[in-house]
Amino acid sequence: MLSDSVDFMRKLPAPLAKAIKYMMVYPRYWACRFRAVKAKKLYGDRYRHNAIFIAGLPKSGTTWLEKMISTYPGFEQILIPEVNFYELKNGESHLFDIPSGGLERLDQLLVLSKMHCHGSRQNVEVLQAAAIPYVILYRDLRDVSVSHYFYVLNTPWHGDYPYLKNRNVQQGIAYFIEKRLPEFAHWMRSWRDNRVPQASVMFSYEEMLEDSARVVSGVLDLYELEYTPKLVDEMIERNSFRRLKGDHPQGRSFFRSGKAGDWLNHYNEDLKKMFKAVDNQILLEFGYEDDDQW
Repeated sequence: MLSDSVDFMRKLPAPLAKAIKYMMVYPRYWACRFRAVKAKKLYGDRYRHNAIFIAGLPKSGTTWLEKMISTYPGFEQILIPEVNFYELKNGESHLFDIPSGGLERLDQLLVLSKMHCHGSRQNVEVLQAAAIPYVILYRDLRDVSVSHYFYVLNTPWHGDYPYLKNRNVQQGIAYFIEKRLPEFAHWMRSWRDNRVPQASVMFSYEEMLEDSARVVSGVLDLYELEYTPKLVDEMIERNSFRRLKGDHPQGRSFFRSGKAGDWLNHYNEDLKKMFKAVDNQILLEFGYEDDDQW
């Protein structure tokens, strides 16, 4: 149902699609909340934690992880309205701070909530106050720059769509490096620096590709969800990238490539120089490069 509605929205003029999304924020939230209340009554006794929180850098595999976790029955995907309104108003910005007490409303629900908000001290404190463990996912920002371009082309209501709709991939990457790279790099550093290790796990998209079982097991351990190695293998196979891309009628928009290092197919020397000039250090800090000779 969700994928069908997204596909329908993509066919509408951008202003109309955005207006509809505004109007649907509260109806969608209350519908999800209603289902989450019922789920808590049906399945709540099975789980140590009633709320799963994923802080994901855009295009870093959060949808993939969501689908694997959905193997456990009852968890309803929900997003608090303030996040939706912020993203619709501010476009690509992910500097949203969850209001104090903003997650306490999830207490009587069984939910999985994914947000792209940064790791500010406020957000970490709100998660701590609500006693919600959290998963953080990030990705090589060069690959993110490529995925961002193709995603925006399929999302007419996205704030960057007017700037990218008539540009080629190299121009789209240059736009990302100039306009978006500093904020995305801040996002990664903020979660790394402010997270509470005992209450969180932090993985890269590349780790999920290379050793999915280790990452999934780490997430399940964090939330004290019971599992066996066989169940983890089944979760990974059932939600393999190949299957997710094949099952989605607009697979290229959410699961276009999925490969690590796709940036090598699109970056020319000018783009490399541009990225290095803005923030080569982010690649060194997160282990993607050892120097600037890439």
